[in-house]
Formats: sequence, C-alpha cells, structure tokens
Amino acid sequence: MTYQAQDDLAQDGPFQARVRACAIEQAAQTYAGVADQAQAAYADAVLRLEGPELFTMYSLAAASPGLADQPDQITDAEILSTVQAFWPTAAAAHYMPDGGPKTGTY
Repeated sequence: MTYQAQDDLAQDGPFQARVRACAIEQAAQTYAGVADQAQAAYADAVLRLEGPELFTMYSLAAASPGLADQPDQITDAEILSTVQAFWPTAAAAHYMPDGGPKTGTY
C-alpha cells in the first residue's frame, strides 16, 4: 500500500460516507458517555459532525493495513473494526484526558 493510495482512499467520498456512518453509529451506541472523557468528547463531536474530528478518522481508517490495497473490496466489518481500533487514537488527537479540546502547539 502506498501513501498515495492511502491519501486517495481518505479523500474518497463513498469511503468517507461509510466511515462517517460507522463512526456516528459507534459514537451513539458505544462511546457517548463512557468514562474515558476524551473518547466521550470525541463521540460528542462526531455526533455533531464537527471540524476535523471525522477527517482524522478517515485518514486513520485509510491507513489501516490492507484497506487502501483493495478499496473496492472493503467490507462494513472491516470499517467497523478499524473505527473501533482507532477510536482511542482519534480521541487523543483532539482531546485532553479530561475531555477538554487540545489547542495550541505541542
């Protein structure tokens, strides 16, 4: 899988739509109100379809091993397992452990 293939997949509208649908489902059914405040804050942002939060998930999902190699054969189960696996990473990219947004330079 090349970086170009990953980037192409991350920017593909139908792929984004599938990842977004999965992320919204997971936000509502699994992560909203969980004890991990960063993950709960991320879920809230996903449910509100805010800012860069979803783009982070698109990029992480596209980088998941093997997905960009066969973009026309990606199953919903692969998207679900990818979203679940990367949820903590995406949440930590945007939110502090107390659930507050990350701002500034790190």
